[in-house]
Amino acid sequence: IDAHVKNLRRKIEPDPAHPRHVITVRGAGYKFDYTPDEETDAR
Repeated sequence: IDAHVKNLRRKIEPDPAHPRHVITVRGAGYKFDYTPDEETDAR
């Protein structure tokens, strides 16, 4: 699972080292948190 999350982060995160969308939830797993950027809203 860790390898799949790492690959997903590389594809969707602007900075995979500091994820904003695929968040690790200690003791539970992972959470997908999509908060639109100002850049996304302008499109």
